[in-house]
Amino acid sequence: MTKKVFISHAQNDKKFADRICEKLETNGYSCWIAPRDIPYGTDWAGEITGSIKECRLFVFLLSKSSVESRQCPKEITLADNAGKPMICIQMDETKMNPMMEYHFLSGQLCYFNPEKPDETLDELLISAKRILGEPEKPEPAEKTPERKKTDEPTVPQTIPTVPPQAPPTYPRQDPTPAPQPGPKIPQPSPAPQPGPKIPQPSPAPQPGTKIPQPNPAPPQQWTAAPPGRNPVQTASQNQFPPQNKKKPVYKKVWFWIVIILGVNISCIIFLLILGVLSSGVPQSGIDPDQKAEVKYEITDTYNRCYQNEYSNVRQTVIVQIKNTGTCNIDFGTCEYDVNDPDSHFITKSYFSVFPPVVAPGEICYLFNSKYLPEGCSADVEYQIEPKIDARETTAHTEYLEVYDLDSRVELGYPTVTGRVRNGTGTGCSSVSASFVCSTPDGRIILIDHAYIGNLEAGASDSFENYMYELPDDVDFNTLDVKVYAVSKIQ
Repeated sequence: MTKKVFISHAQNDKKFADRICEKLETNGYSCWIAPRDIPYGTDWAGEITGSIKECRLFVFLLSKSSVESRQCPKEITLADNAGKPMICIQMDETKMNPMMEYHFLSGQLCYFNPEKPDETLDELLISAKRILGEPEKPEPAEKTPERKKTDEPTVPQTIPTVPPQAPPTYPRQDPTPAPQPGPKIPQPSPAPQPGPKIPQPSPAPQPGTKIPQPNPAPPQQWTAAPPGRNPVQTASQNQFPPQNKKKPVYKKVWFWIVIILGVNISCIIFLLILGVLSSGVPQSGIDPDQKAEVKYEITDTYNRCYQNEYSNVRQTVIVQIKNTGTCNIDFGTCEYDVNDPDSHFITKSYFSVFPPVVAPGEICYLFNSKYLPEGCSADVEYQIEPKIDARETTAHTEYLEVYDLDSRVELGYPTVTGRVRNGTGTGCSSVSASFVCSTPDGRIILIDHAYIGNLEAGASDSFENYMYELPDDVDFNTLDVKVYAVSKIQ
């Protein structure tokens, strides 16, 4: 059975992807989602490729996990080559890598609200209805007959009550026998017990006699406790005299003033030394005394249209630029307009850049390969109008080591695989592998790239790229393919 909607997602986003699948299938749109729809023992790559070609709508969940995934970019490329309508649901703040942006320029973007996920599902359902049309209404289920209510009154059941019964009484039996009458035995009288003495009143003093006065209490004396003894046990009156203890150094104000002044002076000296060292070192081989000038020249342009196996017209554009200025140039967001031979506007697209930063005197390439709108012909020479954004930068391009290269035909497309090692001694971000394909006479006819990601110092990673944009009339075995792994270093 052909599925109408293909859902592309990473494993960490499966929970929300299942909710999307349930929402669409509840409303009559069948979905294909992995791993549910991959039969056991089948070729999963072939199942994914066939399902994307047969579906009518491609839904992609954009997140950090899907960008770092190795399968989601391949599924986006297959959907773009097949000309399928695409909808992207952005799960977080993660942005697409350059390869995804290249294949997703004509797609629709929806933003996921984690506080109101049902609004995102409703927006997706509206877009699916607009693209796929109204689904077939299922037949209504048979209603179960309701139970008829009777008017007969219900008679409450009375529970008979049993009167309480008094507990049985038994005659009391004394275990000790009653004493028998007999002669009385005389008992000895008890001895008198000692009791408290009753104080007798003292006689009144006679006149002329002296009354003795009590001796005054001796003055309180202190005794020091020996080492290791409890002072309560050795001091008279269970007290110990107070001692004058010295305050620790770290509790004094002058100690912290000295610490703060020392830290501030050390920071100032470190910044001064760093400024002196950095001022005398030129960055990226540029003379600091020379005035920066952004200047470039377009030295060559390659523009070709061809028709693929799906009867779609694809245009490949390569613009060769030379940096004729005195500073490093970063070609930011460069775009171009496609016009017909009569200079009428048809569509607009964006360039990718290799290498990302161009030093003075070096050459870079702006390239893109895109399907033209319906109605365009491969026999017409369409004109391009580049709009270049060149900016001065202090960054430079770092080339990494590429090894274990291999090429083969997979899924009907030429495929290049290999590995990249970061031997620069520092971490590199946004590493990508660029593939430059040229004919035996040195003419560059195709440039493509595969996004790898971040690489720590000494780390390595693998890459794999399908040459979807290669025309059918070009033999891949006759091309000279050079692979470069680059990273933009600030």
